[in-house]
Amino acid sequence: MGKTAYLGAVKNAKFRQMVKPGDVLKLEITMEKVKANMGIVETAALVEGKKVCTAQLMFIVENRDAKI
Repeated sequence: MGKTAYLGAVKNAKFRQMVKPGDVLKLEITMEKVKANMGIVETAALVEGKKVCTAQLMFIVENRDAKI
């Protein structure tokens, strides 16, 4: 593929509970918007079915040899 995703921004991050060593972290990610080489995803991290963190992440995808 030869592509790399770069994190551009984190919005509305909410940390609800501490995650400790030994906890099993499940990530749920939903693609909200894609335009050209940019995207926005809604994310949630869960431990034992409880949301411990939520955030909206914005990213860009570039060829690995591209200079940004």
